[in-house]
Amino acid sequence: MVKTFRSVSRRLTENTVRRWIQQQNIFDALYNPTGISFSNHFELIENGLVVFDHASGLMWQRAGSEQVAYRGIKNWLYQLNSQSFANYKDWRLPTLEEALTLLEPQKQEQGLFLAPLFSNIQKKIWTADVKSKASAWAVFFNEGHCYYSDTYQVFPSSYYYLRAIR
Repeated sequence: MVKTFRSVSRRLTENTVRRWIQQQNIFDALYNPTGISFSNHFELIENGLVVFDHASGLMWQRAGSEQVAYRGIKNWLYQLNSQSFANYKDWRLPTLEEALTLLEPQKQEQGLFLAPLFSNIQKKIWTADVKSKASAWAVFFNEGHCYYSDTYQVFPSSYYYLRAIR
């Protein structure tokens, strides 16, 4: 049976995120360190460009973007869709719930809390969800948790990656 997750972006408080993670018993090193990983069932498709998760019905980019400032997200998604990446034109950012399904409760062989079939370059990814006008939620595969980050910063440390979903 396929488990579905919210696919529309929302404004989420830290308490809302913590509560959802704990209710779902999803692993997050900050909010639920004893949680378990979502039971993904991954398959590489589209010549290895896409990871299909049979458990959630989601298709993920296997790799993703170079580092992108928050203000560059729309342009990057436009480019991805205009070139019909992997023969699809409906790529978008994952919601925080969707992105959290990728977290593994232990570091994997590439040093990330992420299944090894994904690229290890995208250590921190933006999600479609925001905390406020000035901050958005991200998932930190290098640290095994989610947290919000300033969207107005222009410093290299505030540039994260994108991993599109459909």
